[in-house]
Amino acid sequence: MKDVLHIYCRVSSGIQEKGNSLEEQEQSGIRLSKQLGFNHMTWNEESQTSKLDTLHNRPQMLGLLDEIDKGKVKHLYVISLDRLSRNESTSFNIKYKLIHNKVTLYTSTGKYDFDNYMDRFIYNTLSNSSVLENEMRRDKSVRGKIRGMKKGHWKGGDINFGYKLVDKKLQIIKDESVHIKKLFKMYDNGKSTKDLQDYLLSEGLKTRRNNSVFPLQSITNILKNTIYIGYKDMKITDFKYRFECPPIVDESLFHKVQMRMKDILERKNQINRTQHEYLLRDYLYCNECKNGMSGLWREKLNQFNYFCSNRTRVWKGYKNGKEKCTMRRSLSIKQTDFLVWETICDTLENSSTLKESFKNTQLDTKFKSDKEVKNEVRRVRHNIQRISREINDLNENILLIEKQKWTNKMDEKTYKEVKSSIIDNIQELESQRDSKELTITDTLIQKKWLNWIDRYSKKIDKYRDTKDKELMKEVFGEVLQKIFVDWDVDTKEHILDIRLKLPLFNDKIEYIDKSNKSLGYKLKDGKKSKELRYKKTNNVKRFIESKKKI
Repeated sequence: MKDVLHIYCRVSSGIQEKGNSLEEQEQSGIRLSKQLGFNHMTWNEESQTSKLDTLHNRPQMLGLLDEIDKGKVKHLYVISLDRLSRNESTSFNIKYKLIHNKVTLYTSTGKYDFDNYMDRFIYNTLSNSSVLENEMRRDKSVRGKIRGMKKGHWKGGDINFGYKLVDKKLQIIKDESVHIKKLFKMYDNGKSTKDLQDYLLSEGLKTRRNNSVFPLQSITNILKNTIYIGYKDMKITDFKYRFECPPIVDESLFHKVQMRMKDILERKNQINRTQHEYLLRDYLYCNECKNGMSGLWREKLNQFNYFCSNRTRVWKGYKNGKEKCTMRRSLSIKQTDFLVWETICDTLENSSTLKESFKNTQLDTKFKSDKEVKNEVRRVRHNIQRISREINDLNENILLIEKQKWTNKMDEKTYKEVKSSIIDNIQELESQRDSKELTITDTLIQKKWLNWIDRYSKKIDKYRDTKDKELMKEVFGEVLQKIFVDWDVDTKEHILDIRLKLPLFNDKIEYIDKSNKSLGYKLKDGKKSKELRYKKTNNVKRFIESKKKI
């Protein structure tokens, strides 16, 4: 039987695969097999990027090595050594297999017999050169992308909806940006991602890949994407960079959308279709297992209860429903809603001149207008951008010292010391940036609250007896954070730990001089939490009437 020349073909990108590279590799091997008088067999790896140059993502090479171990392969051809591998450890593993099994390796430039020490030396030299060349090519590519990003150039890939590429920079598409703003406003106003999907479909809009239907996950990604407020944290290999571009969405609106998405995510698998509108279900959490509470509304059976969802979650196999919960007592929906509503109304009525306190004491005077809030946020955002550019420069410095290490211009000890120092600086700057991001969040939360107080604080005394569920839900949405529910076994009482977004419980004014109030006052913060206790009763109407008399 004739010997067989095994031809291994591989290219490094999908673009090359579309050309003749793979075909040329195979034809070159076939010509050599004819010269040697061998039969041939082709192992076509097709497109595999050198960035992921491991054996795990190369099934053809794994199959070939298995045949080599079985002694079925004695002659192997690759057009050049870098087709085997540009990764040092992978190259070593392949070389070990070839030497151990006495395989003769052929390339377009020659033949390597691993029994010959000179051939082994030449192979090692060229392999190491290939590894170094790949590292330098990677370094050049990364630094090129970083330089481009510092100039505001897009790093590549699909362009986000609402933008187009002009001279390598993102530019807003006016017609599409209108729809982006609409999506954020709709979601902030209580619409679901399905509603947003229907809107995009009704407008005849298409995705960047020309699909008529925007997947729900794509819509969620749009709502989460910071690129619409002017920046995007990206990763190039192991380095993180902040890319900046023109914003489409107001940062205050973006922030409100993130808050709503966070609340919904926390109650995932709890938000399902129901015929009844529960006022507090989205805020109630079991203090025992920390799961969200569910609602049960059965008019015919006179059953109106909130209950811990843990048993349901365990039965359905949800991730956070594996532990058994001992809190089995349900709450009366009508009692609970009434008590919490009365508590919130009391707080808003009795909080120490709430509107004036927030305007003149807790908030600086520069936060009196929307325009001034935007200017303040813009100023902080400008500082964040400056810090981000410093971080980007430091990341680029890491690449520069790595190049010096590869070219033996910097010893290992100095390299580690310099890199450690740079990383420490990056971490410190990232901490500063995170702190300023929180400043923006706090500013927007306070302004949102101030705007709400301006609209409703004078009217809240009229709302105490309202039956308008939408109004009550709006008030709860502005004030409530969470309510943790517990059960006192000894007193047989339900315990409601009410948590507010701001410290309003029992806040008060303290005059600088009580005998001379003209000297002014200061606001003493209250607490964000308050505990309520009550015993469940079947006669809810009598319970509510008795509480109102008090």
